[in-house]
Amino acid sequence: MTKLRFLLCLSALAGGSFGLPSASAARPNVILITADDAGMQLGCYGDTTIPTPNLDRLASEGVRFERAFVTVSSCSPSRAVMLTGRYSFQNGQIGLSHQGFQMNAGEVGFPQRLKNAGYRTGVIGKLHVQPFNQLGIDFKEGGFDFPAAQRWTAESTRDVVRTADTAKQFILDGGTKSFFLMINYLDPHEPFLAQYKGRPANPVGADDVEIFPFMNLETTQTRLETTAKFYNCMQRLDDGIGLLMDALREIGQADNTLIVFLSDHGPPFIRAKTTCYEAGLQVPFIVRWPGTAQPGLVRPEMVSSLDIMPTILQAAGVSLPNNLQGRSLLPLLRGDPAPVDWRTRIYGEMNFHGPTKLLPMRSVRDDRYKLIENYQPLLTGTEFFDLQNDPYELNNLAGQPAYAAEQARLRQELKAWRKATNDPLLKESTIVDWVQIMRQATGYPATDYGNWKRAQFTSTQLSDPAVGGGLADPDEDGRVNVAEYALGSQPLRSDPGAGFGSGLQDGMVAFTFDRRVADPYTMYLPQSSTDLVTWEEDEALFKQLSVTDLGNGLERVTISPTESGDSHFFRLRLRLLITP
Repeated sequence: MTKLRFLLCLSALAGGSFGLPSASAARPNVILITADDAGMQLGCYGDTTIPTPNLDRLASEGVRFERAFVTVSSCSPSRAVMLTGRYSFQNGQIGLSHQGFQMNAGEVGFPQRLKNAGYRTGVIGKLHVQPFNQLGIDFKEGGFDFPAAQRWTAESTRDVVRTADTAKQFILDGGTKSFFLMINYLDPHEPFLAQYKGRPANPVGADDVEIFPFMNLETTQTRLETTAKFYNCMQRLDDGIGLLMDALREIGQADNTLIVFLSDHGPPFIRAKTTCYEAGLQVPFIVRWPGTAQPGLVRPEMVSSLDIMPTILQAAGVSLPNNLQGRSLLPLLRGDPAPVDWRTRIYGEMNFHGPTKLLPMRSVRDDRYKLIENYQPLLTGTEFFDLQNDPYELNNLAGQPAYAAEQARLRQELKAWRKATNDPLLKESTIVDWVQIMRQATGYPATDYGNWKRAQFTSTQLSDPAVGGGLADPDEDGRVNVAEYALGSQPLRSDPGAGFGSGLQDGMVAFTFDRRVADPYTMYLPQSSTDLVTWEEDEALFKQLSVTDLGNGLERVTISPTESGDSHFFRLRLRLLITP
């Protein structure tokens, strides 16, 4: 764990009753509510599959943002962004906290600043950010940031009655002192529980739901049943919000409390969580603050989880640090016109999930178009989407001449943002360091990769980064075997616009990637991978194929297009040395 943290530091461098305050108090109490893995499946956002009366009421009593986003679709990193107002690669929380990742030393979030200003601070449920002693939290219940035996006490927030009671008691125990409370509901995080302690009262079943269109999968009974369970978790979450609001009204704190509700990222389904797709980054975002936030107001502006810290600090009258990446939402909450310099772009990131899941990517979107750049160790690629005509990002337009100007424009904007934010992935040494973190966590050898892979193949997990992740798994057992590889017709990694095939050839598993290449195209492969790779290409189309040893068992393979810059397809066959 010490070595892991050391490497992470290196990469981060590259008034009412009971005598409580009345509604006339000068500064508000603050409650930040997060749902875990919730998407846009709420009535107030147009999904009528299940009733969500309490969240719908919250929206009607406050401001609902139509286009709200987190910066990263992984639990700990996203929560750290909320608390610090800085991208995860800036604050250092680039992966899951209970698996060794943590913020940089000296990183200060807004709970500490509120505490310094006289607020009492508390957290209920899954905080999932470390180091805990940097956060300025006076009271904590639940979560899984501590030893393994305590990790899943986060499950306690599925008991929404207890959660509301805990919140109420925290407020009462503080007397007249202003408070900040972060409440983190585990729902709808897996495991999906159709009912827990009798909630929801009326669970839905497979016949009541449809699978999410962003998944781009055929409908099966299993998928319908899983989707129904997810919706039931959303119903229980809604019950929890209702009970919490009832508790606030009972103790006279509903009108002097600024409430922010959002999810930490999108649902835990394919093409959502741990991606830069819209289903991963777009979240419900509601702010209720009587007397300031206009009831029933719907704002179309792009807002971000980066905006939470400056909004809360400004509302509390606390000065803002000068390194924040977001801005206060107070003008939008009051119903003022958006400032003329309000953001017209949303930037996204992925780095790690756990240490075995290295998923480096960056994205930028404007009102219509979206660019994603993937920097996976196995394969690097670009995705470009017309969100107006393809809201679920199923048709990759990268490299198509008709969109060349728009793609080039967003690529330049993404590059400028990365430089301005000091993105560590601009340094190739970061990739090398991060791959080493992954290898330490998984036992990857620096040498003799082929023999190691043969030995490991029977237990290869679906998410194994050594073979790209997202592999075919027809029997849905969470593992991929040789027979499944050999099917060939099954999709591998979801990459719209890229043709894929797979099969057994000469006792080896072969993958074929068809890509349109207009710019130098780079892959990071295990060392000595030149022995594993064969190329099928028209050499006249390419002026260069270069292989560079980066050390630490990693090498860079780059293909350059013709000098004319014409876009062409090429085919790469990566033959992993795996025997049946």
